[in-house]
This record gives sequence, C-alpha cells and structure tokens, in this order.
Amino acid sequence: MYLDCEIHKHLIWWINNIEKSSKPILTIEPSMILQSDSSKTGWGGLIKHPKLAMAKTGGHWSYHEQDKHINVLELLAAFLTLKSFCATKNNIHIKIYLDNTYNWKSTPESGRRQGNIDIDSTNIHDSTMVCKNSSSDSRTILHTTKEKSVDSSIRSFKAASFKENAVSSVSFIRTRLNSFGLPTDTTNILYDSWRNSTKKQYGSYLNKWVQFCVKRQINSFKASNSIVLQFLTELFQKGLGYSAINTARSALSSVLDCGKVNPIGNDPLICRFMKGVYNKRPTLPRYEVTWDVDVMLKFLCTLSPVNMLTLKNLTLKLTMILSLLTAQRTQTLHLMDINDITVNNDELIIKVTKLIKTSKPGSHLSDIHLPAYNKDKSLCVVDTFNEYIKRTKSLRGQYTKLFIMTMKPHKPVSKTL
Repeated sequence: MYLDCEIHKHLIWWINNIEKSSKPILTIEPSMILQSDSSKTGWGGLIKHPKLAMAKTGGHWSYHEQDKHINVLELLAAFLTLKSFCATKNNIHIKIYLDNTYNWKSTPESGRRQGNIDIDSTNIHDSTMVCKNSSSDSRTILHTTKEKSVDSSIRSFKAASFKENAVSSVSFIRTRLNSFGLPTDTTNILYDSWRNSTKKQYGSYLNKWVQFCVKRQINSFKASNSIVLQFLTELFQKGLGYSAINTARSALSSVLDCGKVNPIGNDPLICRFMKGVYNKRPTLPRYEVTWDVDVMLKFLCTLSPVNMLTLKNLTLKLTMILSLLTAQRTQTLHLMDINDITVNNDELIIKVTKLIKTSKPGSHLSDIHLPAYNKDKSLCVVDTFNEYIKRTKSLRGQYTKLFIMTMKPHKPVSKTL
C-alpha cells in the first residue's frame, strides 16, 4: 500500500508520541448544571448555578413533534435546554441530566461526550419541570419559555430562534387548517392560498399572537373579539403604527376566520378601534416629493454607446430604462426571463409568466410592449437589451433570469440589490 508524504508524517508523529499523549476522561467540576425532561405533550428544563437563582424553561410540542419517538423528544428537550441557557456560552464545562434511562439503552451513541458536555443517564422524572397538557391549543405552536429571577448574563433564554419563530407561524396556519379534518391534499391547497410573501409578512404578528395567548392561557384559535382587541392594544402600546397593526389584524382575520361568516376584520368594534389608531398614529405617505426624471435621462444619454460600457454600467442602464418605461415593481423586474422576452419588428415584448403582487383570478399583468426609440439610440431600450443579451450570453450558463450578477459566478440577482 502506498502512503503519501503527509500521511507518513502523521504516522511518525504518533509513533513518537503515542505513549505520552493523553487526555483525561474526567474534566474539572462543571461550571453549570442543567436538567431536562420531556413527555409526549411538552418539555422542561432548569439550570442550577451557584451564583444565580434557579431558573426554568419549557414549552409544548407541536402536533408534528408529538408524533416523534420519546427518545427523540428527550434529546430535543436537552438540546432546547442547552439552547435556552447556554446560547452565548463557550469554553465552559456543562453537565446535563436528562430522563434517558430508556433513551440510553436505545441509542448506542447517546453516551458519547462531545466537547465539555456530560450527559448523565440519571432518571429524573421531575413532573414539575414538564409543561402539562393544557386546554389551550396554543401548545401546538411554540416552544415557550418561562423565566424566574435570573441574571441578565443568561437572558439568552428564549429557546426559539428567529428561524424557529418563522416555522411556528407556518405551523399555526397549518394547525388551524388541520382542525377542520379535511384531507391532506385539500389542506395543502388551502395552505397555498397564502403566498410566501404574505406568510412572511404575517409571520411575526402570528408569533406575537401565539406568545400573547400562551402567556394568558388562552386558546389561540378560539379567542373572542375582545381578546383580539386587547392584543391589538398591546401592539399599539409598544409603539406600532396604523399600518403594522392593520397587518396584524389581517393576519389574525385570515387565520382565525377560516370557515366563519363574520370575519374579525369586519367586527364593528375592531373597525372603530382601527379608526382610533389611525387618528392617534396615522400612516402618512412615505414620499412627499418626486425626483426629476429629466436628470436621469440626461445621465443615461452619457452612457453611450452601449457596446463600450462595462457590464455593470450596461446592467444598470437597462434596469433603469425598463423601470422608467414599464413602471413595474422590483418584483416584476426580478421575474423577467429571457425565454419570455422577444424582439419583433423593433419592439421588445415582455411576458411575465409568474404571479406578481397584483395578480388575482381573472386578472394578470398583460404583455409589455416597448417600441424602439429611433430618435435617440442612447435611450433605446431595444438596443440596450440586445447588447445586454449579447454580453451576458457566455456568462449566464443555464440561468435564464434576465438580470444576472456582474461578478462571478454570475448567478441571477436577488430582489434586494
């Protein structure tokens, strides 16, 4: 067998050092001791620290998580406990006790230590640590946390990260739809009635709603209109304006009102409340002035001839010309595809085949026709487009989106440049 020089060097090192190289199995006393436990409905964890008061954390499993094996839930509870109390800690020795007598036997690698975390197989069965079954359906949404007088150095308590919160809002919508007992295929189609952008916009407010309900032990799916008003009032007291609170109202209405005849958004008291919010904290136009387009057109004339421009300037010129001529949102420009653009008789024809913000059943953006501007070739969209396609043909590879990055690897640009 042939060994290269690098492997040979490593072998020589081991031959010379194997007898004197070692690492102790037992390390120093732990800096922090954690305990975690889990049931099929929830999980709990606590921290014991010599300089801090005992603090607890915990939450309820979602419907999806409740289907997992108890071994998985025990390990997930230990992970969430570590995440709650130790997210900002490093280079310390942590000992964690978990209720894993069954887990230890069933998971061959569960006894292995990684870094400085000791996993003790002590059977805890601390029923006070695990969140109990609640009548509130909000238990199916979020890993909540509860805090008792704890030092600010470990306020990293919130077990759910931003990403997990985003997933929780998705779970909230799905759980609501699942409550109707419809077939999975039907539920999936109903779920897709919310566009991804809408889910993202509603996500933060649905999470706030879930936390609001968990804190008050309220069924988050069957709350009364008076509870919704309390929630909206809390948002107002936190400094949110009319636009943000109206989005929160829409988010709740779209989910809580599934199957209802009288939606929350049309409730007279809530409508009156929103008028009051607008009067006290109105949303004014974002832009009060417009800029002189003639200044931009004169500048674009200087970017000529197009075959002499750098790829960056050529890209910017085409983007600005299309923006001025089509008056479309960034979303539409981002969706433009070279397979849907044709040049016919000195005219640029652009088809947008994907859904945009203004699309709805029976109404979609018509084909965009942009004629060549022969009076001034420096402002001609057809000439600029043809040069851009010619310049990027060898760079774009399999990508067909119109706009690609001006630097390697020349992937399609994002909507937020």
